[in-house]
Amino acid sequence: LFHGFKNTNARTYDECIEKILGRRVGLFANLVVLLHTFGAVVSTWIFSFKFITDAILIIADSDEHAPWYPTYKVAYFALTFVVIFVVTLGRSIDRLKVVSMVGLAILVYLICCLVILTPDYFDYYMDMKQIHYRNVIFRWEMLKVYGMTQYMFLNQYSIMTICNNLKEVSFRRTTKLIKRSILALFVI
Repeated sequence: LFHGFKNTNARTYDECIEKILGRRVGLFANLVVLLHTFGAVVSTWIFSFKFITDAILIIADSDEHAPWYPTYKVAYFALTFVVIFVVTLGRSIDRLKVVSMVGLAILVYLICCLVILTPDYFDYYMDMKQIHYRNVIFRWEMLKVYGMTQYMFLNQYSIMTICNNLKEVSFRRTTKLIKRSILALFVI
């Protein structure tokens, strides 16, 4: 993809594919990118709903049968849809960088909380005899992480954006940046 960028001076992934392989394949590439992005956003949206809702239900000492739950569900998806819609109106990489940095800051905060509080949680659940060690538990729930790995590691079409935003673009610099990004995502 880097060499495709260098030879075509394309601004986007689908433009690069279109210049190299033709209009039909470019449209197909655009469709694939759209489906991948849509799937990643929706899966992250559902994952965040489940994650946040589980915490709220525990804090509220309640369950899905609470009278406020249907209103909460509609309000959650409506509010997050409005946020996603407003963010996409910007159509600017620079504006999306700000949103990404806020998301990254929230993620780092959550990781810090998890690291700091894990010993307390471990001791509490160990005293309650609720921790049982097993090597691997084979269940369908294992596949829940597949969407997250798709989201993190299959964003190859962002290479064009990376190349367009780098100063002194070279294969070595691009590869170095991508490897650092993958390492950061893996650590997170």
